[in-house]
Amino acid sequence: NVTLRSSRIHTPFTGDGINVKHGEGLVEDCTFLGNTARDTDAIDFDDVVNGVIRNNLIYAFRGINSDGIDVGEGCVDLLVTGNRIYNNSDKGISVGQASTVRIERNLIVDCVLGVGIKDTGSTAWIDQNTFAQCDVGVAVFEKNLGAGGGIAEVTNSIFSRSKESPVTVDALSSLKVTYSLSDTLPIEGINNMTGDPGFVDPGAYDFSLTPSSPP
Repeated sequence: NVTLRSSRIHTPFTGDGINVKHGEGLVEDCTFLGNTARDTDAIDFDDVVNGVIRNNLIYAFRGINSDGIDVGEGCVDLLVTGNRIYNNSDKGISVGQASTVRIERNLIVDCVLGVGIKDTGSTAWIDQNTFAQCDVGVAVFEKNLGAGGGIAEVTNSIFSRSKESPVTVDALSSLKVTYSLSDTLPIEGINNMTGDPGFVDPGAYDFSLTPSSPP
């Protein structure tokens, strides 16, 4: 088992901030500062069961194919919660290779994809997250030809200033969005809304909600 708490991680070279393979893993209350090297993720979990990634600050992973959190190789029942993920060149959170993950109460700002769920068996339950200034908030798709699509369910989430679309899904994948808000394009689904989320000061990265925010 691997546990990392209350640490500050930065590497100027290609390589993940932490990579956990097999067994169990907990990464909590850490800060990860990125770089411009390609293939560099802050946190990479592979074949981890019941892992937890919680309350971390992740920012400025700007190289090609660099994610904030990369979940792959058949991870099972991961919990990704309370993280702040800013300014990444690829995905805030990547879910692939038939992994299953609960993604709750994260703030993801200025990433190409806020969450990407790709290929058969990859499944994400996404609840009470805020996606701001991402090209696409949640994307579900087939990445590798012939590998099939992913599955995602989104509830109670906010999509603000999406540069392309709040959500996307291809013909091989499944996406359900309910009780969520977008301030750009409307989102199909039960009780989704279009309107201003009423952030306190998004220019200063304060995405807490004012009393005038929609219920």
